[in-house]
Amino acid sequence: MDLEMFQLMNLRYNILGEDRTYPEALIGRGTACAFKREVDSAVADFTKEIQSNPSAGEAWKRRGQAAGASYILLYKEE
Repeated sequence: MDLEMFQLMNLRYNILGEDRTYPEALIGRGTACAFKREVDSAVADFTKEIQSNPSAGEAWKRRGQAAGASYILLYKEE
């Protein structure tokens, strides 16, 4: 992970420490996890956002993309 990505992740974790339902931080951290192929963590963050705001279309979309990527990675390893 490069320094910029590390700093962004650290910032998002700090924001989430203050407010666990901060939508931009959950979506941002989930996206960062997805880029690192940590799809279970990504799906978990997107799901938290959906639970706090069921009309969060971006979270629904990204959770679907992460779940799809998880399936592809699993299938590719076989």
